[in-house]
Amino acid sequence: MTVILVAVTTLATAWAAAAVARRMLAAPIGWIRSLVVGLILLGITSPVVNGVARSTELPTDEAEVLADPAPSLVIVALTFGWIFVGGVALLVLAEIVVPTGTVPTPADWLRRRRANRRHSRRYAQIAGIFIRHGLGGLRARRHSATAEVAVALRGALVDAGVTFVKIGQLASTRPDLLPAEFVRELSTLQTAVDVVGWAEIAPAVEAGLGRPVDAVFATFDPEPIAAASVAQVYAARLHDGRDVVVKVQRPGAAEQVRVDMQILLRMARWAQRATNWGREIRIAHLAEGFAASLHEELDYRVEAQNQRVVAAGQAAAQHRRLDLGPLRLDVAVGGTAQVKIPAVIDELSSATVLVMERVRGPALGGAADRIATLSVTDRAELAAALLHECLTQILLTGTFHADLHPGNVLLVDSNTLALLDFGSVGRLDAGSRQWLGVLLHGLQRQDAAVVGDALLELVDRPVRFEEAEFNRSVAEIVARFGAGTGAAGGAAVLGSVLGLLRRHEFAVPAQLAAAFRAIAALDGTLGLLDPTFDLVAGAQREARPILRRALEPAALKDAAVAELVELTPLLARLPRRVDRLVRDLEQGRISLNVRLLADPGDRSFIEELVSRAIVTLLAVAAIVAGVVLLAADTGIRLTPNVRLTQAVGSGALLIGVLLGLRALVAAARRRP
Repeated sequence: MTVILVAVTTLATAWAAAAVARRMLAAPIGWIRSLVVGLILLGITSPVVNGVARSTELPTDEAEVLADPAPSLVIVALTFGWIFVGGVALLVLAEIVVPTGTVPTPADWLRRRRANRRHSRRYAQIAGIFIRHGLGGLRARRHSATAEVAVALRGALVDAGVTFVKIGQLASTRPDLLPAEFVRELSTLQTAVDVVGWAEIAPAVEAGLGRPVDAVFATFDPEPIAAASVAQVYAARLHDGRDVVVKVQRPGAAEQVRVDMQILLRMARWAQRATNWGREIRIAHLAEGFAASLHEELDYRVEAQNQRVVAAGQAAAQHRRLDLGPLRLDVAVGGTAQVKIPAVIDELSSATVLVMERVRGPALGGAADRIATLSVTDRAELAAALLHECLTQILLTGTFHADLHPGNVLLVDSNTLALLDFGSVGRLDAGSRQWLGVLLHGLQRQDAAVVGDALLELVDRPVRFEEAEFNRSVAEIVARFGAGTGAAGGAAVLGSVLGLLRRHEFAVPAQLAAAFRAIAALDGTLGLLDPTFDLVAGAQREARPILRRALEPAALKDAAVAELVELTPLLARLPRRVDRLVRDLEQGRISLNVRLLADPGDRSFIEELVSRAIVTLLAVAAIVAGVVLLAADTGIRLTPNVRLTQAVGSGALLIGVLLGLRALVAAARRRP
């Protein structure tokens, strides 16, 4: 019992010393190192006090001490003070050498060790998958057939799981970056993935519904009608007779994505630090955006909301009018083709199960035979309708489908398409939508100045910007693609624009990158519908009546009237304000009031600077005074070896050192 009491007392004393030291330094020093230093101080206190008592010839007889306790109290207090200062100095030294937070705590170490062990197993698993598919030595196989490597890569991505399938799907929409063999093979990832058996899926369905399957559906086909990387889709019928499809998240998909994204984010951050190409394309930023999009895609409540928003925007745009600030644009779509968005059944949907009306038809990625039976006119009208729907979402709704690959577009019949999978969407603010309209206007007119100005408004301008070189590059792109892309395809335009932005070190906002990605995916989908379809020429054709109406006198008049209505209150008050200004000017009552340091950040900086300067000056003054008093050889003697002036000097020096250590640790922890 005594041992336990001594241990508890020792720890409590060490904790109190650590708390005082942290308070004195006014810095978040780690508790573990503070407690260690506190225990060290407790261990050395007794021998140090005894040594000081002998060297200063303090009285050892109890009667002498009680007769005149002041000398003993002063010297012992100073000794304790200097022991404490020594501990604080140790903490400051440790903080300078190894700042708090750079070494994990035992709890953090255990968590990281478990995570690293899990990551190591996943690293080994992924490496084994790629080696098994013959991709362990791509350098040695650089002379192998490209098609063979593409097939192997597709198989490896499928075996690696959800996250890598998603990466392959994203890569398949970038023909500007990958050879045609890779694009063709990776495109099959949009629809062709392995199926999970019903026995494994059934518990996930019931968990998502919160009740048995039979309680919700009159019939439920256990054979999936589609299988994607994250989910499988089943046909069912409700008790009221409505045909629906049920999208169910694969068991374990969310956990696998979480682990894989931690690995990919770590690799991306390393690549951005260690490689020029990683810094050039800001790969860590891209990976973080991909991770956020993928995590959002795993929550089907978000997908349902996205689907409702886009459907509402489509309904509002039936009159075919896009209102982009001063530009009110009428869209004309030729033919009778339409694009359908299935309705979501909210009361049956959850985070892992999505129930919506059934739209029958194959995905474009697997409908080559049916597409071939359509007339040239039908195919062109379907492509134009799909492009119109994409432009309407981007320019009007602001919430747009960001992943229109062939697996997410159904061919319902010869004049109807349907869009699926709204888990991956982009969102554009009104200003960005307006400048995209201006960009399209400039491209149609082949006006490089307008295109360049629109691009500068859409992206974040770098610190060093060569405007003349930028304008020449824009003029070159407009001259090449202003009349259409021909056989090059829309990917060529996007590749040129993105290459231009990379060369000039522009930072592309995530929302604009999502719009570019959506258009890149759409380009490949349009090519399946109509191989001769020109994305740029088609967009110009769709936009020509829009821009013609925007520049008509009536449209300009409407825009001017709208601006005038907004300015009317200001114009009504303007004469009175001018009269008041002139009167004050005549009477000399106009003054300029400038508030210095109005910004809180500036005030905080000045306050911190002044505080540090005061602490430093006080430390220097106390140290100088302490040294002077210690050197003095006059005054009352407390003991045969110690004078009162020396004791006071020691106290002043102690205070000065403490203040100096506080200033030092503040400077060492200064954030850049």
